[in-house]
Amino acid sequence: MFDLAQYTNVLHFFQTNIDAKAWQAVLQEYCFSRTSLAEAMFSQLYEGLLHPIIHLGFGIEFKQPSIIAEDLAHAASHDPGDIDTFFHHAEQLAQSGSVPAKPLVELYEQVRANDKTRTAGRMQDGPFRLRDGPLARAKDKIMAIAAQFQIVPREQAELERRTAEMINCAAYSAGAAQKPGKVRKVNFFIMHDVTCSIFLSVLIRQAWISLEDRARLVEWKAWLDLAWYAANGAAELRLEDIAGYEPTASKAMDWRELYGAVNEVHDDGHIAKFVRALKNGEEASRPFEGEGGGICFRSRVSCG
Repeated sequence: MFDLAQYTNVLHFFQTNIDAKAWQAVLQEYCFSRTSLAEAMFSQLYEGLLHPIIHLGFGIEFKQPSIIAEDLAHAASHDPGDIDTFFHHAEQLAQSGSVPAKPLVELYEQVRANDKTRTAGRMQDGPFRLRDGPLARAKDKIMAIAAQFQIVPREQAELERRTAEMINCAAYSAGAAQKPGKVRKVNFFIMHDVTCSIFLSVLIRQAWISLEDRARLVEWKAWLDLAWYAANGAAELRLEDIAGYEPTASKAMDWRELYGAVNEVHDDGHIAKFVRALKNGEEASRPFEGEGGGICFRSRVSCG
């Protein structure tokens, strides 16, 4: 594992396995069986800026075994970047009973309020800003903050609610991190927190995955979102920059019209995937609008 030069060999391995078994069986064995290999693969789903789990989500949503094989090969061959240590230590803390559970939005505030986590990410870290930023300079602190996001009890209704909370916070961190007086932008790295979020909605509805593992998938996604927030400087989040935003090119568009517009933007599909994830966030949040104890707000069609 962890050798990009072996990608094509690993891809052939998973293609052969999926041909011989159902793709669900292959995923159970290599991601959810709790063997040492499956544990390594589970954490690797989140490496590479979330691309393995994004591809896994596409493969499962549209029942495409070839995409699932590609996802597994990507996960297996990518450098772990110390992400496995982060996840497993945070999980030990969360399960120890010594860390109180808190709403996810409060944990974003903790990341910004703490000098160590707020300053852990540096521009010179480049694309390795997670590994060389908070996971190198503030690992203990970011793990302690992340471990406070806990899905308890392990019930489907609570899982749905906490997934909506994760989606809202991802959108919040992407849209509210603006500098007054500057053109509105979305951070490229944080964008992927939103793009990925739709696939957690897909994964939590897969009955062939145990409820425990579905909850774990969402917890780890939220934990990593916090780490990426730190890696990108933990910018001040101003809700008014979302609530008060007035769209320009997309003004008066409904979702269908917006989909048509973003499909004309040639950017490798990043905007289209981002907008689709926002629409999913609106739908996932609807049952919980008005609740306290978290952050849920209705999405606005406001993409520029």
